[in-house]
Amino acid sequence: MIRYILIIILAVFIPATAIAEGMIRDAEVEAVITNLARPIFNVAGLNPRNVSVYIYQSEDANAFVPEGKNIFLSSKLIAYSDEPYTLAGVIAHEVGHITSGHIQARKGEMINMQRKAMLSSVVGALAGIATKSPEVFLGTSSIGADASVQHFMHFSRNQEAAADHAALKYLNKIGLDNRGLLDFLEFMKGEERINSYSSYLQTHPVSNERIQAIRNFNNNNEFSQKGEIGLSLHDHFKRIVVKIRAFTYPAAEVLKHYGNDNSLHGLYAQAIAYLRVPQHSKALELTDRLLMKEPNNPYFHELKGQILLEMRNVSLAIEEFKKAHTILPKNALVKYEYALVLNMAKTSTSKAISLLEEAVAAEPEFPTFWRQLGIAYGHAHDSLNSNLALAQEAIIKDDAKAAKRMVAIAEKDVMKSTDKRTILRFKDIKQALAIMEENE
Repeated sequence: MIRYILIIILAVFIPATAIAEGMIRDAEVEAVITNLARPIFNVAGLNPRNVSVYIYQSEDANAFVPEGKNIFLSSKLIAYSDEPYTLAGVIAHEVGHITSGHIQARKGEMINMQRKAMLSSVVGALAGIATKSPEVFLGTSSIGADASVQHFMHFSRNQEAAADHAALKYLNKIGLDNRGLLDFLEFMKGEERINSYSSYLQTHPVSNERIQAIRNFNNNNEFSQKGEIGLSLHDHFKRIVVKIRAFTYPAAEVLKHYGNDNSLHGLYAQAIAYLRVPQHSKALELTDRLLMKEPNNPYFHELKGQILLEMRNVSLAIEEFKKAHTILPKNALVKYEYALVLNMAKTSTSKAISLLEEAVAAEPEFPTFWRQLGIAYGHAHDSLNSNLALAQEAIIKDDAKAAKRMVAIAEKDVMKSTDKRTILRFKDIKQALAIMEENE
């Protein structure tokens, strides 16, 4: 159930009862996935900076590449993956589709399927549209349920075999065990005989031939352990699996499973579950126990900040997000969260603006960053930059009408401005708006 008490989004997950599917943004999850995927991108000849991995909320275990170098992984797929090798294998497989040119080969079909309309539910939701809940940080667009996406992403068996072969080479070159991929495919093959467990089976048909090809590869190739995933990444991967389960599975189920687990992972799951119930005092107590174990963990400070916000203790929440930012000073999402609570309190406006300007510079296609930047400039009584930020948000969301209205208002004030960045931003937005209107 989405609650409209706090018009913010801090932790980034969504209860299944609130909305079927949407984008997930979380600094911790993204950091771990990036560390896992980077060696694969490198060995495949892809610049990690040019490949984006997005997580979306879904009850189906799936992964796909809709276009370009954008890889989508479902929350269920990550929650399924007890070991990082499974997800590494799936990522390597998706990279195989990219490097084998499968997406480009289907470009004509993509155009025929009304590319813009279809991808508005996938690529268009990359940044997401903020909901009014402290539990979610996602786009409102549906992903996996879109029949056109399912149809488009149904690769042939030959393409699947080619992607598998590429994945096996990449994993072997960096010394990662492909057992996770093999076990996952065998599991999916077993589920295929029972029921339609997952849209993964629809988009990536699993055959006995694919499974046997992996076994043959392993029999014919020596495996190096030089890139074995270290204990640290293993541990952090387990943390994000627990985190996703705790935010997306029913809270009662999470507490039943982890209720007697006093390990760090168990406490993490319980704290999140009690936040969702909500039993804020219990969630706060558990989070403090986590911070006693790891006082410099920015993600535990994030969680504590969220709990305090739901308890309406904004001033203490600000301190927690400030601590998270101090520990992770370059992370755009953490900057955004810190600025968001400053905006809520209408305090330290100049700091909020500075943080959000850095955030939009790092992720210019994230509309929620621009929305909060507009709010921050509004608090500073800078209507020109406020309207420009809101116009940029509207452009990213493909709302030409709103963008045009904001630009018209800003145009009256920009003539008086001497700030070069503001003038340049106005010109860029006006040009982007003109292109939008031409394409309508």
